[in-house]
Amino acid sequence: MNTRHGIKRVCGAFGALLVPLLLASCGSEGAGFDSPPPPGVATLGWEQATIDFPLERFEMSPTELSVVWAARNIALVRCLTGSNQVSDAEIGRSAAMLATPDMSRDALDWVFGRWSTEAIRSYGWQRSYSDFDAGRLTPSSDSALRGCISEPAILSLTPGGISFSVDGDTAFDKLSELYSESYQKTRQSPLAESLSRQMGDCLAENGYELARGDRDGQPAISVRLPENWTEEEQSRAVLASAACNDRIGLTQQLANLMAGYQEQIIAEHEAELVAIRVEVDRRLALA
Repeated sequence: MNTRHGIKRVCGAFGALLVPLLLASCGSEGAGFDSPPPPGVATLGWEQATIDFPLERFEMSPTELSVVWAARNIALVRCLTGSNQVSDAEIGRSAAMLATPDMSRDALDWVFGRWSTEAIRSYGWQRSYSDFDAGRLTPSSDSALRGCISEPAILSLTPGGISFSVDGDTAFDKLSELYSESYQKTRQSPLAESLSRQMGDCLAENGYELARGDRDGQPAISVRLPENWTEEEQSRAVLASAACNDRIGLTQQLANLMAGYQEQIIAEHEAELVAIRVEVDRRLALA
């Protein structure tokens, strides 16, 4: 929880892990073992290890997030100070937000384990988050901050998406639920079982082994990283695992299957998803 904003990740604590891996433990009534749909198309960006899924077009994009963050910063500062005048420092901060797409929840997308050795060598294998916290440079009491955050003008400029919400915002809850459903079905599929075996064989060739499958019975697809290993040892193992993932095409195959499930979901929930996108556009217009 970000105490300044009240930012929370879906299913509680997020830590350094990617949201989709935690979404599986949230549970979803729609998940099951029905016949898989034809694979869809998930676009992989190898340079920064990004994955574009069909459902993501209904949430705020990285550029749209930066617009809302920038406007929210100005609005919150005005509320905290009780004046329309905004300091040069906060104006500069909003300008920086506006010029910087919020890629923190999009890049290094480890939804199906680490992949893209190119991205890992460039950015490492631990995910980090950009600083878009509003009003950081403006002194205020906790009570004043809480009061401003609940103001309609601030609430109307709330960023959000599949992987996170701010200040109790529920606008994207259904989108998160449907994304989780597509993820669970993919991870519990025969394809995931087959790819898990291939990953195990590849890792064994390099002196490593798979981590245990999670409590939902999903097949393991990532390398085991003992806690007593040094950071260097873990980094070597992660690179070996990513090389296996890339060689097998694990992420691309599972991402395509997940995209197929999502296209199915979009057809079944079109009205709800269009309503979510309308709310995104409303907030962008206000920003």
